Amino acid sequence: MFNSPNPVTRTLQCPYCRSHSKQQWYNIAKGIMSKKGLDYYEGFIPELQLSICQQCNKYTLWLNDKMILPPLSIAPWPSERMPLNIKEDYLEARTALPASPKAASALLRMNLQNLMTHLGEKSKNIELDIANLARKGLPNNFISAMLAARVIGPAAVPPGKISPSDDVETAMTLFNLINMMSELTIQRKRETSQLYPKTPGKRRINKKPTPRRNPSKKREIIPTPTILYR
Repeated sequence: MFNSPNPVTRTLQCPYCRSHSKQQWYNIAKGIMSKKGLDYYEGFIPELQLSICQQCNKYTLWLNDKMILPPLSIAPWPSERMPLNIKEDYLEARTALPASPKAASALLRMNLQNLMTHLGEKSKNIELDIANLARKGLPNNFISAMLAARVIGPAAVPPGKISPSDDVETAMTLFNLINMMSELTIQRKRETSQLYPKTPGKRRINKKPTPRRNPSKKREIIPTPTILYR
């Protein structure tokens, strides 16, 4: 790599940290590096360029103005409401998609199981968890999508297991499913948790009603009769 003293600076969205940050661009040159420096130099490779993000310091490789490293993923970015631990696995699956849709699908099914736990479902059986969410109001189209992606049903694939029949379409269904569930269920959970503190104090319902007490009657003091003499 040829390190120019004043590399070209351009701004674009980083594929790693997603920030619109400045990128330093470098030309790639042929040669051998040793302790003494560049042993020999054969000139630049005009088709190759390297950019380094000024926000996360990760590099991107370009061939003829097309990004080749990291490989481009067609999967959607995670929802902003998605919990951090769910988002990390989601992003790992997103990176794995171009190379292996099967591996991405296995990660996403496990990710979906972890999302069930985050939503308060304590069963380790994903079908029971989803059935419970359906009773709580999970729309039917989510159930249909899970059947199509073989998350539930007779052809279900266990979370974390690789299925030879998983393809890009299956992985994309799982990506969209996790994103939509994060938007719908987590937002609803937040709205419910925020409802009680906003209720006026007199209207709040106590879990344990305070029993009524009969007010004690005050004893009347009878004055002692007094005889008056003239």
